[in-house]
Amino acid sequence: MTQIIFRKNNIQKTNTILLSLITVIILCGLILYGIKDSSLLLIISSSLFLVIAIYQLFKAIINAPTVIINEDGINSKVNGMGLIRWDLIERFEIKKPAKTPMLVIIINDEKKLFEGINKLSTLIMKSNIKKLGSPVVIPESEFNEPLEIVIDKIEVFRNSSIHII
Repeated sequence: MTQIIFRKNNIQKTNTILLSLITVIILCGLILYGIKDSSLLLIISSSLFLVIAIYQLFKAIINAPTVIINEDGINSKVNGMGLIRWDLIERFEIKKPAKTPMLVIIINDEKKLFEGINKLSTLIMKSNIKKLGSPVVIPESEFNEPLEIVIDKIEVFRNSSIHII
C-alpha cells in the first residue's frame, strides 16, 4: 500500500456535472442572443463564463483525486493547503459546523504548517481555527466514502510498516 486515493463523492460529482451543463446551455443561448442583437459586452462576458463552466464540467467528468494519502502525508488541494506532513498531524476529528461534515486534522505545530503555503491559502486556513479548532479541514464531499471509514483508512496507513513517522 503506497498510497490511498480519494475522489469527490458521486452526489457532489453529479451535481457539478448537471449544474455545469445547465450553465453551458444558458450561456450558449446568451451568446447567440448577443450575436443576434450585436451586443459585444454580452458576447464577451458570456464567453468568459462559458469557459469557466466548461472547465468545471470537464473537471467533474475527469474526477481527479481530491485527497491523496502517501508516505509523506495527506495531500489535498482544498483551500490550496497542499501536503500536510505526518509529523505535523496529531489526530483526526469529525465536526459538523453546518450541514456538511468535515474532517478536521488537528495539527501540532501551526507555525511549521504555514511555512511554504501562500498568503491567501494561509488566511483561508487560519479562518478555520476559530470555527473548527484547526486550520486543516476537508469537507466530506471531497471523499467518496464516509468520514469514519476515511479516518480508519488513514490511521491504518499511518500505522502501517510502510510509513515511518
